[in-house]
Amino acid sequence: MNAKNIKSVKSSDSSEVKEAPKAIAPPKIFAHRGYGGGFSASHKENTAEAFLEAKDAGADWVEFDVRRSSDGTLVCHHDAHLEDGRVVAETDSGDLPSDIPSLAEALEACDGMGVNIEIKNAPSDPDFDPTHEIAFSVAGVATAYVGYEMLLVSSFNFDTLTSIKNADAKISTGLLFFDPATALQNIERAKEGGHNVILPNISSVDLGFVEAAHSAGLSVTVWTVNEKEHILEMAELGVDGIITDEVSAAKKVLTKFAEDLG
Repeated sequence: MNAKNIKSVKSSDSSEVKEAPKAIAPPKIFAHRGYGGGFSASHKENTAEAFLEAKDAGADWVEFDVRRSSDGTLVCHHDAHLEDGRVVAETDSGDLPSDIPSLAEALEACDGMGVNIEIKNAPSDPDFDPTHEIAFSVAGVATAYVGYEMLLVSSFNFDTLTSIKNADAKISTGLLFFDPATALQNIERAKEGGHNVILPNISSVDLGFVEAAHSAGLSVTVWTVNEKEHILEMAELGVDGIITDEVSAAKKVLTKFAEDLG
């Protein structure tokens, strides 16, 4: 569904338009890869500096990506390859660029904020781990630094999320997806898998989706929400979190939204 027209949707069993119910609280702000991708950001994404800037800008949570280096160190990096073409999984952590933090360093930089760790484990990537052992490593490190109430582990890989739950059932887990055609199917998958959060691309989000997810007992955190009008629309639909590159703008919009709620 076009994100520019999501304040209301038609009921599935009638032509009557359903208006979004009045939200009771603004969504939490998740800084996308720290505050490194936004127009006003001054640091490289997925770095300690970007995480600290996100905190200063008012982010409630930080979202970042995790992979493993060749020596098994968990490090923060979105792509499987470095800018110079080397594969992260084939490079010793000591030979990585100095601005790539380990997971432990990232968690220290995010102190005081919630942390959404996205485990990168796509079958098409050169570092794909079919055993999902990375999940057990992430669970061990993350819980040593962050309380359960401030920790979310997400992935596009459903089996990786299952491994997180097997490692520590108390960790909140979230299923990421992109394709709007699979939206309701993914809500059901997340529910049946015992996960806690559904993380759709904004293109999948309308009132019906939010209601279906909440009815399934899932929180809804949407990515990537950068335009001011889309931030407001997501808030009006009652989503629980937005992942954004524009933390400062989101803070202003949602502060005003909260004031209007009274």
